[in-house]
Amino acid sequence: MTIHTSDLIKSLCSDGMHDVIPDGGDTPIQYLLTEGEAGWLNWIGGRYAISDYIRRNLDGDVVTLDATDVAEALHADGVDRPPCLAESTALCRLVWFMGALY
Repeated sequence: MTIHTSDLIKSLCSDGMHDVIPDGGDTPIQYLLTEGEAGWLNWIGGRYAISDYIRRNLDGDVVTLDATDVAEALHADGVDRPPCLAESTALCRLVWFMGALY
């Protein structure tokens, strides 16, 4: 499985990220957190369903994301993106796009 980076995600955002999220979101993807995103995750802890989901699916600095699970976590929080995470981050963009698939 390919591990996606922040630079790759940001470069594909203008294309709608369909190349990053195969099969309409049916296949999980792996993403390498940046230092800032990892800092956000440590700071936010498990206060939200989406941050708790990310923490549970983390192996080192690599998180495995499933679009259905991401959407369910966002729905449980009543949000469309990770709370308190800068919208300019690739993780925020990726989670927002995955959540919008469902």
